[in-house]
Amino acid sequence: IVKSKTIASLSRRLVHAQRLFDGTVARDFKSPSRDGRPYIIAGVGVEEYRRTIPHVLQDSDECLEVGCFSGTTTKLVHDASTYCIGVDIGPKIIKRAQAEHPEIYFAVGDAWRSLDMLRIKRNAAAVRESTSPVSTDAILSGYDVIYADIGGLSGPDGLLESLSLIDGLSYALEPRCIVIKSLCMRRLASSLRAYSDIWERSQK
Repeated sequence: IVKSKTIASLSRRLVHAQRLFDGTVARDFKSPSRDGRPYIIAGVGVEEYRRTIPHVLQDSDECLEVGCFSGTTTKLVHDASTYCIGVDIGPKIIKRAQAEHPEIYFAVGDAWRSLDMLRIKRNAAAVRESTSPVSTDAILSGYDVIYADIGGLSGPDGLLESLSLIDGLSYALEPRCIVIKSLCMRRLASSLRAYSDIWERSQK
């Protein structure tokens, strides 16, 4: 039992992907959370990661995938939203993704450098809206949904790094929802419980 406003907020927003699929957790991920912080959905494996798409995305969403690799998930997210930008740290990886999905904007970038994600959004917008200037407000509005598939965070270790990444992306880009492929985050989602949820169930 931990007395912490921050952990209580995290416990209300962090969702195990399997509980989302089986209906155990009933939340509207297409609307902002009560405290304005992003929902976090933690899954394991590519299939689970991609199965979140219909539960999370709206046609009007502006999305980002960090750790996009060849861009397969980026394309699926792009098709279910207004657009999705794919970002990866490897130039060769990005070159391959661009070749496979020329209709999508890909860029080399480091997910921990969250300000760079806004610059990438600005550059992508300039390409899409080449005939008209892009407003500063449109750039600073960040992203609606972020997908994160970072190699070092996918396994059982790296919990602190995962939380640090999520925190940085949350404050800088203000997404409504972050979907992360991470075993350590899914394990945390399995064990973390908000007292308010336990109390509400006890009253039923």
